[in-house]
Amino acid sequence: MKAVCAGYTDLLEVSSIEASVQNLWVYVKFSDGTQGLVDMSELAWMPVFSSWKDGEFDKVWLDDGIPCWGEGNHVGPEWMRERLQPMKYDDWKGVHRLATASAV
Repeated sequence: MKAVCAGYTDLLEVSSIEASVQNLWVYVKFSDGTQGLVDMSELAWMPVFSSWKDGEFDKVWLDDGIPCWGEGNHVGPEWMRERLQPMKYDDWKGVHRLATASAV
């Protein structure tokens, strides 16, 4: 399944994602090369992501370009793209301990 984001002409999928074990931020790289930081705390109140409070946030994986947690609870790449804060990977890596997921 591939997501198409309104306003973007190409298919939008995440090619890699790294989650911080210190907070609810992820570093994402999209298939078009765009990359940066996304604050996921806006979703933490949702019951499907309750495991984040139990230290499961860094167990993110990709299912055909879509970030997933737990039993397939996912966040749409278009949602992440809208909230993307540009940041260089080396700046991110220097500050956060990471768990990495690549395309499956």
